[in-house]
Amino acid sequence: MNANSHLGPDHQAAIGRRREARLRVRLEAQLITLDGTVRMVMADLSRNGARVSGHLPRLRLKQQAIIQWTQFEAFGIVAWIDGNQCGLEFDEPLPHQVLVKTREIHDTAPLQSDRELARGAARAFVQGKVRL
Repeated sequence: MNANSHLGPDHQAAIGRRREARLRVRLEAQLITLDGTVRMVMADLSRNGARVSGHLPRLRLKQQAIIQWTQFEAFGIVAWIDGNQCGLEFDEPLPHQVLVKTREIHDTAPLQSDRELARGAARAFVQGKVRL
C-alpha cells in the first residue's frame, strides 16, 4: 500500500504526469499583462499551457495574461514562476491545428540563440528603438 492508495485509480495515474504532451519549441513570444508587454522565448507549448522564459518584471501568480506568438494568441493565468521562467495555464484548450502550425513554423524558422537575441536587443536599445 502506497501513500496515494486512498486516491482513486484515475487520480493515482495522473500524479507526476501532465494532462497533455508538450511541444518543445524555441519561438519569440510576447507576454501581455495589465503591467505591460514583454518579449519572451516560448520554450514549450501544449493545448492547455505554455512555458516561457525571459525578463519577468512585476509578474505575479494568478495574474491574467495574453501570450502571442507568430499569428496565434492565448489567454490565461500565470500558474508558476521560477527565476526567469514562468508557466501559463490557458483559459481554453488550444485547437490541435494551432500546435501543428506552431511546430511547422518552429521547424522552418527557429529563433536565434540567446546571445544573438541579446545583441539584437542591445542594438535596438542603442538605436533608440526600444526603451527599458
